[in-house]
Amino acid sequence: MDIGKAITHYRKKKGWTMTQLAEESDVTQSAISQYENGKKNPTQETVEKLASAFGITPDELIDKAKSYPTPTIVKEEQADYSMQKSYSDIRLIERNHDAVIDLSPNVLLGVRFRLYEFKGGELVHNRPRFGGFAASSPLDSILSKVFAEFVEFHSDEIAFRISEELQNIETTLEEIIRNLDR
Repeated sequence: MDIGKAITHYRKKKGWTMTQLAEESDVTQSAISQYENGKKNPTQETVEKLASAFGITPDELIDKAKSYPTPTIVKEEQADYSMQKSYSDIRLIERNHDAVIDLSPNVLLGVRFRLYEFKGGELVHNRPRFGGFAASSPLDSILSKVFAEFVEFHSDEIAFRISEELQNIETTLEEIIRNLDR
């Protein structure tokens, strides 16, 4: 039984993002992400809220969950820590990017924004980046802050969607990164 996949199934059937489901069900987007990613299981009360938002009974949600195999959970002591991120590396990445998304225990996505100015259809100014160590103008500061907050707020959704797309092509982030070095 995989309740996370059942929640994902009904959410997608409705055409909702996790944020939309959170609004409809009064369950936090963070909790929904944890359920869908198999990090935790919802309480009975939460199952009832989610089912109600989907317009189904709790039993229908549970029955759908039973149609999926139980996910394999790797115990912490079995995990490969050779690729784990160190605190100092994370701090360096955060200082050099406008936003950082934790995609897995072994992979971070650093996002850098660029600012382009056009006049008369011609590129007249290409700022290499804004945000990070020091913004070069008030506009850079505002844009960096707004985009970084937006990405941070939606980081669970972004990570989930990337993970979902990788499942569609039957690979993992770690496999892709290992292949980049070849």
